Amino acid sequence: HPDWAKCASFRWGHASSRKAAKKMLAALKTGRPEAYRALREADGMDDLRISMERLQRSRACMAKLGIAEEEEESDEDDEEVDDYDEEEGESLGTSPWSALEQKLEARATFKTCAAVATAQLALDLQLSTEPVLDVEELGFDAVKDAADRLAQVVQQKMNDVVEKQRALAEQLGDSDLQPALAGLGLQLHSPFKLNSACESEFTNFVGNYEACLDWIFFS
Repeated sequence: HPDWAKCASFRWGHASSRKAAKKMLAALKTGRPEAYRALREADGMDDLRISMERLQRSRACMAKLGIAEEEEESDEDDEEVDDYDEEEGESLGTSPWSALEQKLEARATFKTCAAVATAQLALDLQLSTEPVLDVEELGFDAVKDAADRLAQVVQQKMNDVVEKQRALAEQLGDSDLQPALAGLGLQLHSPFKLNSACESEFTNFVGNYEACLDWIFFS
């Protein structure tokens, strides 16, 4: 994974606040409300990895808003703290759409700004299709209930994957196999500080498979 090779934190199920902020800002800059609303549907719950990222973002947002206990932060999260001054970033007399865009342009993320955390929470928990910057508008009970439902969805998907592995093992006649999901919460670091020389979306283009498997890095 390129993030691992460049010494960035890489975890399956870890949701980057910077990545989420970039996606949100890009949608707002289109000037089309449907582009922002599409964020809610684009990160749906059909895929386990995406569901886990939504859950991780939701928990981080809830911690920022004081609704849940704060989880241990990664090195990337620590570096974000000084990127945004929440008091200086206050936007008065503007619409939620404009206020959110201003905060994101000032490098705010859901880890550093309560308004962005609320907006991200509303999207990930599917509580609103428009920017909501005050968590009281969502309702604390509604947030907790939606977060619990999402956690149940993720747990069920994890159980389904394990059962599929178990069924496959039985078909192969391997009764000793104990299926489990490996890599959840795994964090890898590299001692090298590298930049990527590749901008291609893929290096392999064959039937039913398009992906970037080959990377060129430089220091």
